Amino acid sequence: MIFVKPSIWLLVDSFASKGKHKYSQFFNFPNTKVKLTNNVLVTTYDQENLTIKPLKSTKTKLHNSWYSPEYNKKEVSKRAEFSINGNGFTSLITLLHLEHPSKVTTNVLPVYSREGKELLSSDAEAIQIINQGQEYILLVVHNSPAPASNFFVVNGVMTRGEVVLFTKAGDDYTINII
Repeated sequence: MIFVKPSIWLLVDSFASKGKHKYSQFFNFPNTKVKLTNNVLVTTYDQENLTIKPLKSTKTKLHNSWYSPEYNKKEVSKRAEFSINGNGFTSLITLLHLEHPSKVTTNVLPVYSREGKELLSSDAEAIQIINQGQEYILLVVHNSPAPASNFFVVNGVMTRGEVVLFTKAGDDYTINII
């Protein structure tokens, strides 16, 4: 989980397997104040609502559930499930933020080797996030090549590292290797 101040979290799960599997992310809520619209979950409080948006194509379900706020007490709640079927390598990337859903935009960006070859998403993925005019790019490397050639190019910027956050400042990026 990566926290981008002041109000964005990115949850990255990756899986490698032999054969076909179903992978799921679960989100449990303390009440029923959540709705699902176009595969995006949004809490429905009076203010400061949480939006949870899968950045890949997933099946999203909202189930009736319950939780226990204290011993010997059950209350009605909701439980969300984002699921994806995969064979071999699979990843789920989920955006969580406290802004109105229309204020945050995301794009999947291609990742290239330093030789200009576009990499598979099973090797590396990059997500661009724009929030109130501020741009961020998260690079996640799933399968790093040989140590001598582990440079990656995203949006015209070369970097190295397994998890890298680019923050745009003017025409340049500040790069933080996490």
